[in-house]
Amino acid sequence: MPPAGLTILLVDANGRRAAELARLIASAGDHRVYRSAGGAGLADEVLALKPSVVLVDMSLPDRDTLEGLRQVSSRSPCPVVLMTEETADDFVEEAIQAGVCSYHVGGVDPMAIRPILAAAIALFARHQRATKERDASLAQLEERRIIDRAKTLLMRSSRMSEPEAYRWLRSRAMRESRKLADVAADLIAKSGDAP
Repeated sequence: MPPAGLTILLVDANGRRAAELARLIASAGDHRVYRSAGGAGLADEVLALKPSVVLVDMSLPDRDTLEGLRQVSSRSPCPVVLMTEETADDFVEEAIQAGVCSYHVGGVDPMAIRPILAAAIALFARHQRATKERDASLAQLEERRIIDRAKTLLMRSSRMSEPEAYRWLRSRAMRESRKLADVAADLIAKSGDAP
């Protein structure tokens, strides 16, 4: 279950439908619901509001709204739930690529609001963790590549063994209170052997 007190940005150009959905959401918990008509300015609204979740309820989201979701995804990522009448596979793929993490077709059962929000928030959090872990692994691999390259340079230029080259890099990093990869990158740059 999502915690009480979520900040929800409800995106719907249909005022009457948006009012009804806002009422349903409010009855499902102590949530603050803000409304938006969507469109190209959606990313700015999300950046300013910092909602817990964006809930898009449109029969067929327009291209401006999808572009707004893409910008949200790149500028200020947050969970996005899309409720629509559109079932075409290419549209579903486009919505997912735009940052939608929960896609629902048809009307919303009031009893389903809480589990839908909870699932979207959990899926988003899981995706964010996986992305951070991937980025950290890629950064670590890049640092290793740089260190290995610097060791190779030292082994060639100073006729050091691999352990000696590593010790040289490590002692310099400790002496200068810097990261080993930074010392290695400097060595590579000074040698003129661009990465």
